[in-house]
Amino acid sequence: MSIEHSHGVSITLSKDQLVSKPLFVNYCYSIILISLVITLFSNTFVWIGKQLLSAHNVFHIIISLILCFVVVKSVIDNKIKLNSLFCFRKYPLFVLSVGCLGYLLNEHFISVNIFSAVWVMIAAYGLLGFYIKPAIWTKVLLPLVLLILLLPFEGYLDVYLGFPLRLLSVEWVESLLSGLGIDVAADKAVIMVENKYSLVDLSCSGLKGLWAGIIFYVLLTWIDNKAITWRWFILLVIFLFIILLFNTLRILCLVVLDSVLNKPIIATQVHTLLGVLGFVLSCTIIWYLIRFLKAKIIDNNKPQLGIFSGVQHSVPTVENDSVFKQNHSIGMLSVISIVLACILCYQPFPKQHIQNSIKTLQLPATFAGYEIPLSKQEKEFFKRNAAEAIKYQLHWNGHKGSLVFIRSRYWKAQHDPRNCYSAQGITVDDEKTLVFSNSNKHKLTIKYLSLNQGKQTGFYWFQSRDQQTADFSARLFSGWHKPNEPWIMVSVAWHDPLSIQSIEQVTQQLYWHINTQLKNDW
Repeated sequence: MSIEHSHGVSITLSKDQLVSKPLFVNYCYSIILISLVITLFSNTFVWIGKQLLSAHNVFHIIISLILCFVVVKSVIDNKIKLNSLFCFRKYPLFVLSVGCLGYLLNEHFISVNIFSAVWVMIAAYGLLGFYIKPAIWTKVLLPLVLLILLLPFEGYLDVYLGFPLRLLSVEWVESLLSGLGIDVAADKAVIMVENKYSLVDLSCSGLKGLWAGIIFYVLLTWIDNKAITWRWFILLVIFLFIILLFNTLRILCLVVLDSVLNKPIIATQVHTLLGVLGFVLSCTIIWYLIRFLKAKIIDNNKPQLGIFSGVQHSVPTVENDSVFKQNHSIGMLSVISIVLACILCYQPFPKQHIQNSIKTLQLPATFAGYEIPLSKQEKEFFKRNAAEAIKYQLHWNGHKGSLVFIRSRYWKAQHDPRNCYSAQGITVDDEKTLVFSNSNKHKLTIKYLSLNQGKQTGFYWFQSRDQQTADFSARLFSGWHKPNEPWIMVSVAWHDPLSIQSIEQVTQQLYWHINTQLKNDW
């Protein structure tokens, strides 16, 4: 057990010194610091715990545990002794401060749980740097990044980052098709060629390919013991660009097959194949680039998975009392002050309540139905997220179902209803986006859900005064851009299957009814 001496003066730690005053003070400071960090990040820790306990994340958890086993085995094999005493260092302080600042900004301005989790992990890495040697702290970065990437977070990133990636891909595809002389128009994530719509949905964002590509690149770096230098980052950027390029070419091929050549069946069949082929080619290209450039190796040992190999071991030492008090006590107090200031400055995302009641929103005259009460969980959820909701039991053209209107300015109050269906024991068999247009060439998009092996039907969309979309990512980004603008989510579940024509009629009637009835209430 030791405390590093910043001036090179140290003495060997004896058993009698284990209860010395500096050590006792150090332990007390550490307990206070860790308690404050847990307090600051408590909400995010709870959210991470819920994600890890989810049944559909078992595979990610198993892989993460295997990685943790590799790290622990490396610690044991290399006889690394972790220090339980705080030792102030500049770089860990910088990393911890950046993590805390990023966490506060995210919580206040956009309130995205996955981004908060990333900032928490960055802060945790900075905190770890006060308790382990700098050489070990540097080497543990790659397995830590790999562990973060293996956690079940890519689905959330698809919602938050997939939308801008899809917009970028649509812009590139539109430019390529225009260059080929094809009459094309694009509106957000929808491409129109000769009056036919092609939607670039989440599966075409390319984010999963980028996520898997980063895992491949980090794992390759770790196995080969490569140094993280400017060349490493340049190669990573090149690799990600290649993945995006292949994804854009995939979207181009699908649009040409579906809208130009009128071969939708072939487009559906080659969708996944083109994605896999593009990813494999991207990984092959970057692998050859790394081998060709012969990136600098961290040490002269042969490539191995021992992340702590080559770390020099030293005899445990402890500083004298005066140096300890001068350097480490002041450093510890400064770190505690920073975390405490972050706790005091913490301001969650402001949830703006709506002024006009949704009770004014009634069913269209063509719908027969009556209002039904919300469940206790639904009431608590909508109240917590500054939303108002009203639910109807309805009848339309011989079909029975339920309809819910959710009105809020806060984007978290409106979400993909698939989780709600799963909680009620209803299975979602298939999901696709339907695009409808009327005589005024007004485009309406909805998310269609096939439920309980096709025995039931569900669909939903979001609409505001000037916009309508079935894309939750578009709703989310609009909420960030115009936080004061109220939106209504319309979610309908039918007890029996509906034809596409019936779904279009319901959509048109509900959309124009809502748009007209609430036109003066926005």
